[in-house]
Amino acid sequence: MGNRYTLNGDKFTEALNKILIVFNDSEDVLVALKFFYESVSSQHKDPAITNQRLLELLKALCMV
Repeated sequence: MGNRYTLNGDKFTEALNKILIVFNDSEDVLVALKFFYESVSSQHKDPAITNQRLLELLKALCMV
């Protein structure tokens, strides 16, 4: 499960993928994770948006 969506094939990607299992009952975390994946996998990547969405994901994780 940890390597389901390989963004860069590193440990960070593996940890992000495990969020689906660990936080599967937190709607806020799952929504933030979805938005982050969308920004990373977009053809027109904007680093500012990607960074903002990563911060939102981290905040959602801390709130649980």
